[in-house]
Amino acid sequence: MADLTGAYVLVVEDEPIVAFDLRVTLEEAGAKVIGPAMSLRQAEALSSEEHISVALLDVRLGKADVFPVAAKLWDRGIPLVFHTGHGSAEALLTRWPGSTVLPKPTRSDVLLATIASLFRKACPQPPTGEQPA
Repeated sequence: MADLTGAYVLVVEDEPIVAFDLRVTLEEAGAKVIGPAMSLRQAEALSSEEHISVALLDVRLGKADVFPVAAKLWDRGIPLVFHTGHGSAEALLTRWPGSTVLPKPTRSDVLLATIASLFRKACPQPPTGEQPA
């Protein structure tokens, strides 16, 4: 299992069972979960949190799209993972190049590995035995 110790993951998901499953999966891997936000309003409020390492975003939140939140997080330089059954991966990647799109359902090991990779890129660790300057 991927180690997400030290990662702060914003979860935006409007399906309660999926949101709960994501939270448990991320916490078991050591992540601190922000949310889950189950509406655009909640997501907008939580997207202002100071510490967000990676955002895991469902595209459709009821009748709204997550795009205003994605834009805010993108402007802050926070890596985006769109976890969705809606929308075109190509369109999402064109709008947010360098983001990641995972179709629903995604196996938990793939989801965790993706988030861990983005977290390591955003917060690189010093080589073993060396202290940060």
